[in-house]
Amino acid sequence: MRLRASGDRHETRQQYLPVLWTQLVRKLENEGTQSVDEVIDLMDSYFLTKDDWDAILELGLGPMDMASVKIETQAKAAFTRL
Repeated sequence: MRLRASGDRHETRQQYLPVLWTQLVRKLENEGTQSVDEVIDLMDSYFLTKDDWDAILELGLGPMDMASVKIETQAKAAFTRL
């Protein structure tokens, strides 16, 4: 498996981040603590770290803006612990 993405920073932000944001952030926001294991498994499969999670949150635009994300406190705590 390759640990690199093909494309420049613009393609990464326009193509990769929306998909990852939906599968990670939106899932955790909608499903709460029930989805923590799935989110962690997906991150592990792409070798993503907590720093990558933070970057995905920070780089969101429009409806994916970090200010509009409302994740339950319990889900955040469980995610951080794991």
